[in-house]
Amino acid sequence: MQKYYPVPVFILILILPFLFFGKPEIIPYLLEASVVVKTDLGTGSGVVFVRRDKCYIWTVSHVVNEAKEIWVIDNIGRHLIANLIINSRDEDIALLSIPNNSFSHGIEFNPYKSKIGDNISHIGCPTGFEGMFSYFEGRISFSHRMVENCSYDQVQCSAFYGCSGGGVFNSNGECIGLMARFLNTNTHGMFLIVPSRRIIEFAIKNNVNYAINI
Repeated sequence: MQKYYPVPVFILILILPFLFFGKPEIIPYLLEASVVVKTDLGTGSGVVFVRRDKCYIWTVSHVVNEAKEIWVIDNIGRHLIANLIINSRDEDIALLSIPNNSFSHGIEFNPYKSKIGDNISHIGCPTGFEGMFSYFEGRISFSHRMVENCSYDQVQCSAFYGCSGGGVFNSNGECIGLMARFLNTNTHGMFLIVPSRRIIEFAIKNNVNYAINI
C-alpha cells in the first residue's frame, strides 16, 4: 500500500537537513573553496585559503607524498599548477601555493576545540572522479585522540578514497579540520581529521601563518 504523508510532515522532511546543518547556500560556497590535489603519484583533496592576491591550498602530507608534479583542480574543472611550500610527514600537513589567485574566496579556520556531538560536514573528491565532489554530514564523536604522537579529532561521517585532505566544516561554514585517515580497529572503523587548531599551531611554528586567518 502506498503511504502518503500529510503536507506538514513532507515539508519537515525536505528542510530537516538544513535544520541540523544551516543555510543551504553554505554548501555551494564551500564547494567553490574545495579542490582536487593531483600529483604524478595519485590524487587527494584540499581546501583553498585566500589572502589578498595570494592563494594557498591546505591538504594532508600523504596526498603530496614525494610527488614531483602537483596540480590543483577546482569544482569547474580548471587545472592549475601548484607549488609546494611545506610538507610535514610527522604532522601529516602540507601547504601549497598557486601563482595566480584564481579563486574568489576561500575557507576560514576555526581555532577552537570541537565538542563531542557538534554537527559537521565534509567535502572531498573520490578517486577517479576528478572535479566531482562528494558531500556528507556527520558529528564529532571524539576530540583530541592521540595517534602516533599527534592529536586528531574523530568524526562519525562517510568519506571515500581520494577524500584525504578535504575540508571538514562546522555549521557556520568554518573549517574545523582536514580529513586525514581511516583508523581500522578490531571492532569498527572511524575517520580521523587533522583539527584546525593543530593546523594553526603548525602554521605559526613554521612561519607560514600568512596562509591562515590570524
